[in-house]
Amino acid sequence: MRGRRIWGWTHARRLLSIIVAVLVACSGAIALAPAPASAAVPDPPPAKARPSVASVKPAKGGVTGGTKITIRGKNLTKVKAVTIGGHRAESVRALSSHKLVAVTPAGLPGRSAVQVRTKTGTSKAGKHSRFTYVEPRPADSADYQPTDDTVVAGDEVQWVSGGSGVEDPQAGSTEPWIVGLGPDADVPALGSTYFLPPGGSIFPSGLAGIVSDAATQADGGTAITVEPAPVSDVMDDVSIDYSGPVGDDVVPGRHHRRDADLGTLTFPKLGPSSFLCTDQNSQSVSFSGELGLHVENVASNFYLQTPGIGVEPALDVWVRADVVLTGKVTATGTISCKLRPEWQNAHRKVIPVGTTGATLSFGPTASFSVSGSGTIEITQRSRRMFGVSVYHNHPEILDVRRNLGTKVTGGSVSVKFKASAGLSVQFGALDRIGLEGKAQLAATAKLTASGPPPKVCADVDLSVVLSIGAFLDLWVARWESPTYDKTWPLATWAACTDQVDDAPESSDPAITSLRLPAATNGNEYEARLTTADNRNGTWSLASGSLPTGLTLDAGSGEITGRPQAAVRDWAFGIRFVDGAGRSTTSTVRMLVKPMPVGGGDLQVSLLWNSPADIDLHVIDAWDEEIYYANSESESGGILDHDSNAACNESLDHPIENIYWPQGTAPSGTYTAYARVWSECDTTDLSWHLVIRIGGHTVVDETGYGDSVGYTVNLGTGAVRVDRTPARLGHAPK
Repeated sequence: MRGRRIWGWTHARRLLSIIVAVLVACSGAIALAPAPASAAVPDPPPAKARPSVASVKPAKGGVTGGTKITIRGKNLTKVKAVTIGGHRAESVRALSSHKLVAVTPAGLPGRSAVQVRTKTGTSKAGKHSRFTYVEPRPADSADYQPTDDTVVAGDEVQWVSGGSGVEDPQAGSTEPWIVGLGPDADVPALGSTYFLPPGGSIFPSGLAGIVSDAATQADGGTAITVEPAPVSDVMDDVSIDYSGPVGDDVVPGRHHRRDADLGTLTFPKLGPSSFLCTDQNSQSVSFSGELGLHVENVASNFYLQTPGIGVEPALDVWVRADVVLTGKVTATGTISCKLRPEWQNAHRKVIPVGTTGATLSFGPTASFSVSGSGTIEITQRSRRMFGVSVYHNHPEILDVRRNLGTKVTGGSVSVKFKASAGLSVQFGALDRIGLEGKAQLAATAKLTASGPPPKVCADVDLSVVLSIGAFLDLWVARWESPTYDKTWPLATWAACTDQVDDAPESSDPAITSLRLPAATNGNEYEARLTTADNRNGTWSLASGSLPTGLTLDAGSGEITGRPQAAVRDWAFGIRFVDGAGRSTTSTVRMLVKPMPVGGGDLQVSLLWNSPADIDLHVIDAWDEEIYYANSESESGGILDHDSNAACNESLDHPIENIYWPQGTAPSGTYTAYARVWSECDTTDLSWHLVIRIGGHTVVDETGYGDSVGYTVNLGTGAVRVDRTPARLGHAPK
């Protein structure tokens, strides 16, 4: 029945009038011949009554649809469609003229009119023809059952980086996780499955994967690399069940009443610095004004069941929200604008779904274009529920939309305006991005001015857009990837209003460097804060703090230094004041990464805790020496850290590290030495030497001053460790 043209009462009435006209014409022609006296003119057939609905049972069902209902009434034959709240029901089947059955579509919470459409018309909506959509009962539970041989992490985890794209949350889970373990932690074997339960303060979302590498770190701990893998390889069973509000004002794990205090999301004003704008020649341009995006009444359902014995995998996730876009834009010509990706990422909100380990990542999405010179004011409000259900390997897209009001006004000679706004939502669990949905309300308007008196008239077309992206990281390999992209016309209207004067161009500054390049602990860092027009002014810290080791230059806006800070995404307030005293404040974000220390086939690390310059030397299987003057060898060895060189620095955790990446180290013997280059005004020359082969520790020695040689044999199936005097031909001078 989908896609066929539906003939309603209007079309039927027109067809009936044509038939009557033809009959009248024919009867007039027939009247020219005398009719037999005994012939009687038959009465016209009685008009068929339109359908009516007397009852709907059951009268309640879930918002995701799928409830089989029985509709009783009159004239329920030759049914063209059954709608509930304006959305077509599925599997409609007439059992008699008084009874039919149908399956409900998805719908927004509350009462919806049930109407039956036949060839003779559409039933009226009344108190007996209603169906009430009911949200799932509040739920907040999760059950994770790792396999017997999976390593379950605990308090030994000190930090986590990588994973589902801290730098770019929209990129999906494509990077491995790097997990920092404490100095006394047991290091899991390479190739073992690994599970960090959700809910902890270090990494609330948790993670699951396979350990692929281990490397000694500068603080004496170990960093393990955990590669993403199908969760079914790590867990015997995962079950997540959440239903309730989410938002900035919702405490995870605590449900609010359904009729009050639903979640809200407030994003910063969308000003000129938030958008990337071009003219008809693809040249960068700007505008004055700003848009506001506010989301309220945010609620979600998140159900996940991984497969087990006799259990089919299932995923049922959706979000319901009211999206409100307001603002004013003044342009001087043709302009097309879309939100900058870095702005979207910097203001994306990752919100825990209760205490389940699941997350919803909300990001604003908006675009607009103006053709002509003038000012546009717009207010859009829409209610959306969208998501996806996957049962029996079959994806079903959920989408319900309702326009709650749109208003467009403006003043100019002639302006064409297009705008869309909404949410980009990512559903994830255990730091795995499952899918992404984007729901937007779009408006196209043509405004013309006339007078006197001055009037501005608008012709507006509304539409809704929904797109569901593919699974970026499959939980279960045999699940298919649902993709969906569709636009629906919603409404068309025309109206006139009094002309609005063009808004004066704003001259307030706008900070554009909302996300700075990532910094790495122990490495020199330099980045510069910027404004939209690079005007001169003074920069200062308005709130929060910079990562330890970094400083801000008030005049240039440069942030420089060598960070020694917690591994996380830092956020701090930055204030800019120009020469005229105009100011602005924005939240700036920066990711601090751990100091990269290489592991792989073979890793030799020298650690100490003083300002002394102690050097690491390794003679490889090809008899080549790797040290500060020869940082790379022909065999593939790399010196990636040379600390306290020539007494020019004093790190909290100095380390020198030489390693061969996975699959590169040739078989043979390798000998490591510690040599004191300079005491650097200290008497503490103690050190700690660690050698790892394939992530496994084979040498763990401490000493003082110059060391003997520590020799290991790689590739024979056994490890031989010798402690020999330094070889004079290779020892540093």
